[in-house]
Amino acid sequence: MDQLEGRGVIAGSDGTNRPRRVFEARSKDYEPEPLDEDEKDEHLEAVAAFARDEGRISCAMIQRRFRVGYGRAARIMDQLEQVGVVGSSDGKSGVREVVG
Repeated sequence: MDQLEGRGVIAGSDGTNRPRRVFEARSKDYEPEPLDEDEKDEHLEAVAAFARDEGRISCAMIQRRFRVGYGRAARIMDQLEQVGVVGSSDGKSGVREVVG
């Protein structure tokens, strides 16, 4: 999130857990930045496969399926967005559609 904020893609945090405003929409030629191997969560590939099978994903789904806490599920969700598997949050339900 800090990297996205630093690049001007999203608004800064307002100190709450609310979704942040997105300044840039992804274009069709968007190329996600690869994550360093040491940054990837060990469940990332399995969660990505699960999300593709379901067609959608949420932090709650990650928590239940992979038995992880909310903080870790949120970091995995951020990583899914960073590598282009899911789109940005709609700010309402917490469920995200799979885009890649």
